[in-house]
Amino acid sequence: MNKKAQTSIFEGTLVLFLLVICGYALFSFIGLDKRAESSIIASTKAVDMYSEKTKEAFYLEESVKLAAREAFYEIARKGAVENAECKQYKEYFIWESGCMPSNSQFASLFKNAIENYTERKFESTFENDNLIVNFEDSTMNISEKNNFMFYNINYTFNPLFVLDLKDEGIDLDFENIYSSVMEKLGECRQMKNTETCMNEFKADGWETSVSSESGYILFDLNSEKLFFVNGKLQQITLKFALSV
Repeated sequence: MNKKAQTSIFEGTLVLFLLVICGYALFSFIGLDKRAESSIIASTKAVDMYSEKTKEAFYLEESVKLAAREAFYEIARKGAVENAECKQYKEYFIWESGCMPSNSQFASLFKNAIENYTERKFESTFENDNLIVNFEDSTMNISEKNNFMFYNINYTFNPLFVLDLKDEGIDLDFENIYSSVMEKLGECRQMKNTETCMNEFKADGWETSVSSESGYILFDLNSEKLFFVNGKLQQITLKFALSV
């Protein structure tokens, strides 16, 4: 074999070797690039998923607050009595035996109200002025499998909210109001003018107005805090009457 032929073979082998090296380098570079791209996509999807659930958690929490306010509004509107047969004097529910104020309606009224905001199933309990609402779990999954990367991300969303009703200005202690007003009435009955004496009655957290008419002492209690209910910002009003 002449020297020129040897040179051609060597040059051809060198070119082939360089092509193999370049091809491997290119494949490795593309692989790295694809793996990096997959990693970025996975991270972005995870962030989007978390962001979506964060927004949902905020919506559910606000729904709990709105429903609690609406339930409070409904109880007060009905004079805090559950018995539909309780007597009324004008717009005042008469608190008497068999028609005592109670917050026992709160759970059902809250359930009815919150169902207007979400279809998600939930359980709620009422403990020491705290409303505890536990919504059903939901799980989201994102995954992808290719030649460069495999990822599988599961995210379980368990929305649990504890709402301090007193902090929200929601005072459901109607029994305490009744006890206080009856104690005051007992004192005032010893006075010459019971109605005038009862004007001194005050309930914590409420703006209180007392008047008398036709043998009844009429109480108008308006919450000190404003609530957004029925599309407007307003006070919660509790009206009841006692027989003198």
